[in-house]
Amino acid sequence: MLGVEPSDMPSIHRGDSVTVSGLSTALQSAHIAGRVVMVGAAVDAQTQLVSVGANVPTEGSAFIPGTRVKADIDTQSGVHWIVPRSAVLHDAQGDYVFQTGSDGKAHRANVRIVVEDGGRYGVEGPLDATRQLVVVGNYELHDGALVRVDSAKQGPAQ
Repeated sequence: MLGVEPSDMPSIHRGDSVTVSGLSTALQSAHIAGRVVMVGAAVDAQTQLVSVGANVPTEGSAFIPGTRVKADIDTQSGVHWIVPRSAVLHDAQGDYVFQTGSDGKAHRANVRIVVEDGGRYGVEGPLDATRQLVVVGNYELHDGALVRVDSAKQGPAQ
């Protein structure tokens, strides 16, 4: 059984993939996969969480019943662009990123955040895989601004 924040419940469904890892130092790097088999419909008065049942086969693993774990539940199916959190900006028109063009200028691309994962987002939008993504100093840009690419880093545009 897993305890989940009530605000996360609308996106969790039976059949979603689950990856469980241990909270103890010894089990921190141990991961086992399973599936959501039960989604609770009430907030537990004591924990203030909603119960989610997962079928995670522990046979042959270091996990025993009662082991304290954390779980990642894959609630978004589909294909998304994975971008660093620092690349995504927000204004009155919504979320967006800048990509560099062959003209050396910044080009705004409106995106929609569909997945959050630590320092990364999964986004949907009209991104071009052949263009670099601006991740540093992007908050100073506007559509059409000149961009300096740091060729020494061979990474995203600066």
